[in-house]
Order: sequence, then C-alpha cells, then structure tokens
Amino acid sequence: MDQETIIPADRKKERLFLALIAFVLILLFGRLYYIEQKNFTDVAKRLHDGTMVNLNAKNPAKNVRTLLERGYYFEDKRDIDLIEKVVAERIKAGSKFENIGELNKKRYDINADTAMSQGGKSFQQRVLVSRSLLGYTGDDYLRFVEERTKPPVLPAVTDAGLSGSAISGQIFEKKYL
Repeated sequence: MDQETIIPADRKKERLFLALIAFVLILLFGRLYYIEQKNFTDVAKRLHDGTMVNLNAKNPAKNVRTLLERGYYFEDKRDIDLIEKVVAERIKAGSKFENIGELNKKRYDINADTAMSQGGKSFQQRVLVSRSLLGYTGDDYLRFVEERTKPPVLPAVTDAGLSGSAISGQIFEKKYL
C-alpha cells in the first residue's frame, strides 16, 4: 500500500521538474531569438553599403568585388581583380548559391601559377609560402622553374635494368570543371 501512495507523488515531482526545465529552455531560446533579431536590423543598410553581399542577387562577381574593396580584405587591386574575374567566369548562369561556403569549392579554385602571374602581393605571397612548405626553395626552386619553363625531354619508356622489364606511363592534362 505504501508503494501505491509514493508513485503518484514521484510522478508529480517528475512533471514539475520537466515543466521547470521546459520553462528555462523557453526563456533561453526566447533570449537567443531576441539577440539574433538585433543582428539582422542593419542587413538592408549593409547590403546597400556593400559591406555585406547577397551572392544570389544580380551580378554576384561585382558584389563580391564591392565587398572586398569596402571591407578592406585585400590591399592590392590586382588580388580583387583576379577574384572578381574568377567568380564572373565560373559562375553558372541561373545558378544559386546555397551559402558563402560554395566559394571555397573546387569550381572557384585559382591555380597557383595564375595567382602568381595575375594576382597581387597577397596572392603572390601565398604562392611563395605554399611552395616553400612543399620544399621548392634553393636548388629545388631552380629545378622547379626549369621544369615549368623548359621541361627536360624524357623518353616515354625507360629500361629499368631489371632483366628486360621497362617502366612506361602516360600524362593526361587535367581540365577544370
């Protein structure tokens, strides 16, 4: 008989505890909603000023350029020109961006040689750092430049010196999507 009287009291405590937790969560999410709404009050002004970009608006490449110029992301005009050119060339007509992260996808990659020749100081510095991390410094860099400008002529098939065995291969040019 004692167990029958205890069980309803425990359930009341559980319900009260769950109601209290629900109330606290409602308060916290309400506060989060209120704070986030304040973050969106100046969206129209920032879009007009060019300090925020809508990639799905008309002419996204120009919008990105305006953002980069007004947001002081790059100092060199050549870096901004290159980014605008790449976005304008590679965006598909009628396509929509789901989010800004799509600019980090392979479609918008910039080749290191293109960044070195057409980019500004920032892009050139990034290429030099990347190449130094890969070990293209000193004599290796000279060999790298030699192979880029005037590659040595190598036979397609080479005798490996293993009793008549040979190594051969084919080189394919990689195309962008």
